[in-house]
Amino acid sequence: MLLPEALEVKHDSYYEGVSGSFRMVHTSSWDSCRVTFHENWDNNASPKDFYYLPRNRQTQQIVIDNIIEVETRLTLPEKYQTKLWKTNKQAIICEPGKWWLDPIRFHFLTAVCRDAHESGIESARRIGDYLKSTSAAVFRFLQGNVFYQGLTFEGWVEMFGGGDNGELLGSKPAPHSEVKVRHHHYWNYKALLLHREVFNQTP
Repeated sequence: MLLPEALEVKHDSYYEGVSGSFRMVHTSSWDSCRVTFHENWDNNASPKDFYYLPRNRQTQQIVIDNIIEVETRLTLPEKYQTKLWKTNKQAIICEPGKWWLDPIRFHFLTAVCRDAHESGIESARRIGDYLKSTSAAVFRFLQGNVFYQGLTFEGWVEMFGGGDNGELLGSKPAPHSEVKVRHHHYWNYKALLLHREVFNQTP
């Protein structure tokens, strides 16, 4: 949901990163690589919100509109929606609802940020750098198949690129309680029991 007031960024350490980069709000470094951003997010003790710096063909409003469109199509309850702010800088601030913090869904959310298109999420799915290569999985996800059934996960593009593994997205919760998430060269167990009551909510 877009919050009405634009936030004035007052952090002394704030500086613009390269377009398309991410940064946790209370850190000082931008990540131009999505995978590195997710690794840093997972290793942070209590991540809450992040900056996203729109790509050259994007505006703050385009990115916000695409995220809102995805949440509308999923009929996501307001309490699980992403809080979105424009800022007086080029970046927007995103505070994902707990529902999005499932590792698979969060990877999808950042892919939506990167590929957000002025004509909407379907255009992003057809021509975006990340969503086009995973178009079948994006289609299944937007149809409500938001529960990951696999035991291991290496990233949205890594798992679903080329149309592979779309069947790992289901309409009902997986029977297991953990998924093994791979970051670069190591494995990190993410216990989905952490927010299981939230992750298992059907939009």
